[in-house]
Amino acid sequence: MVFGLFRRSGRLNMAIQLEKPQGPYRFGETVRARIDLWVEGGPVKVREVEASLLFWQRYRQWEYLYSEEDEMGDEEEYWYERWETRSRAFGRQRLLQGGTLPNGFRQRFTVAFSLPDQGEPPHKGEIAQAGWYLLVHADRPWGKDVQAQAEVPVVVPPPGLHTQPDFYGQASHPDVLEMSFHLPGLEFVEGDVVEGALLVRALQAVEGRGLRVALLAREFIPSNNPKTLLPTRESSPDFEAETKVGEVVRQGPLRLQPGETLRLPFRIEIPRLGRPTCTTGGNGWIRWFLTAALDRAWARDYRLTQELFVYNGR
Repeated sequence: MVFGLFRRSGRLNMAIQLEKPQGPYRFGETVRARIDLWVEGGPVKVREVEASLLFWQRYRQWEYLYSEEDEMGDEEEYWYERWETRSRAFGRQRLLQGGTLPNGFRQRFTVAFSLPDQGEPPHKGEIAQAGWYLLVHADRPWGKDVQAQAEVPVVVPPPGLHTQPDFYGQASHPDVLEMSFHLPGLEFVEGDVVEGALLVRALQAVEGRGLRVALLAREFIPSNNPKTLLPTRESSPDFEAETKVGEVVRQGPLRLQPGETLRLPFRIEIPRLGRPTCTTGGNGWIRWFLTAALDRAWARDYRLTQELFVYNGR
């Protein structure tokens, strides 16, 4: 993509071509790219043209507005929800120093930046986003700056730490109902299919309206309002979002006697949402959970929960 700035003095154009436009790039590798600059329509003045490798973040936060006393003399604070944006450079390279670029100027540059040995993968959540970018920025006197950027497709593969077939999960009522997931492991990549079975064994007589297994992507950012820990009406809550990406249901009614067992096979695809397991800005996180529930009328459901670790590539 070409970016330009229109002025009477001319237009400065930029184009970036990554060595591997589709990636994947992994932490510790080198990002190489070709950068073309050219001028049309007249001379262009610049203070500096610089290329950099950036990690960019955007996430939800609370912003303090003002305080006032209510009718009882108590202080009330007013906050509003906004997006916080931050970026960090992992290397800079000057392409041009200050001067005037004549009409018809054209030059090609090659740049190379090293990704850090570790970091967070790109993510596109509902309350937090982040990515790696190669940015070219032209600082212009008495005019709007010009810049172009190319997203660097960074991949964090599964580390191979949780790959054993086993029985998994934490049950809410293990003294009443034994529940577990039989899974091939806990590490997956977006686009994979989670294939397993829910196993249930009654220790007491139980009844329910049905069984369900669901896969959830959850996001969380703790509130940055310092009064959140106080039980006041002006406290600002944490930021949370949840997406149910798949569900398998067995309709009831279900009646199990002590010692009776039940098995519910399931297959749920992990969609390519761009939300791998990671930490996010604002001390938050994105995590994935496989859950199961024996749905009970007028009573607390019997539940089972197991965290899965989802990555954005191999």
